[in-house]
Amino acid sequence: MVFIHWIRDVRGYVEFEISGAFAEKFLNLVSQSGLSIWDIRHVRDTVFACTKASDYKKMRKAAKKAMVKLKITKKHGVPFTRYKYRKRWGIAAGAVIFVLGIIIMSMFIWRVEINGLETLDKQKVLNILNQYGLKSGVLRSSIDVEKIENEMRLAVDEISWIAINLDGSTAEIEIKERTMAPQMLPDDDIVCNIVAGKSGQISKMEVYAGQEVVKEGDSVNKGDLIVSGIMEDKAGKTTFKHARAKIYAIIKEKKRVEMPFEKTVRVQSGESENKKSIALFGKEIPLYFGKKDNANYDIERSEKQYSVFGIDFSISTYTFTPVEEKTVTLTEHEAKEEAMKKLNEFEEKALSGAQIISRSINSGTSKDNGNMFYIEANYKYEQDIAVERQVLTENQ
Repeated sequence: MVFIHWIRDVRGYVEFEISGAFAEKFLNLVSQSGLSIWDIRHVRDTVFACTKASDYKKMRKAAKKAMVKLKITKKHGVPFTRYKYRKRWGIAAGAVIFVLGIIIMSMFIWRVEINGLETLDKQKVLNILNQYGLKSGVLRSSIDVEKIENEMRLAVDEISWIAINLDGSTAEIEIKERTMAPQMLPDDDIVCNIVAGKSGQISKMEVYAGQEVVKEGDSVNKGDLIVSGIMEDKAGKTTFKHARAKIYAIIKEKKRVEMPFEKTVRVQSGESENKKSIALFGKEIPLYFGKKDNANYDIERSEKQYSVFGIDFSISTYTFTPVEEKTVTLTEHEAKEEAMKKLNEFEEKALSGAQIISRSINSGTSKDNGNMFYIEANYKYEQDIAVERQVLTENQ
């Protein structure tokens, strides 16, 4: 049914009305003559129907015999549209240029997709593919798939298998990474000692190479020697080693964070405004005029991907919210929350990998500065304090 409707649109058809007392006789005459007619509808004393544009004129003879009048109510299809715009050559030229543009652009690669990466950096792989001629905007016929696959395997040790599939304007790269051999320990030609990175009491020692200088339970200060890379046997022979060890120690540490009751914040000072840009062929083109002073705006960005005739592009929406700096006064509860955030950040960074045994917290308003809220935390934790330090010998 859809195909028939499409054929009628291409050939052109008309809707018309039949008025007169003998409309049924007219319909019989048309049917006997073999002319096309469909969608016959009765509305009061008038009959409506459709026919091919080429058959409408042929129905005049039947209309005369049946003593009815015919009147076109609507015209449909390509012939009528073409006639309507016969003097507007720009539209036709634009359509031709558009089609030619699509055909030409489909001859190029506009999107490079990489699948299968686990440890390799995607941007690194894209940069290497770029060097070998596979990138957005390159002519598809100029790509030697087999050559690029071989060069990629040689250039990137982590790749064990690679397949490049060209699908329209998209290059799909399937990669299987190689299982790399575990990294070997450094050569022993670099003589190193193990020293304490922090002060504390040693709780556990795992020495892999080198001679222990202290033992579990001993207290050490930051920088003290723990494992020596220079060893001497009973015969007096000296051996140089790259000392390796994990040294766990119980550490006590105090941390103080402060938060002023007054601080400067950025607050919204006007209505937000959306601006759009389009990213096409690797370049972002603003769809707006003028520039915004980023220092006076908070900017949020969202992006949507589109594909038209195999050509991929994205439209980004930037939301510019005008802001101004303002000094605000915090309550004691708000200042405490801000100070706790700082303390948590310290724990995440400085105490990363440590096992906290205990933590006691004191807080209040600073006596020296009544506009400051403070938190003092006393920590007891266990952490690996081993730090390698190179030892210079006569041969180095």
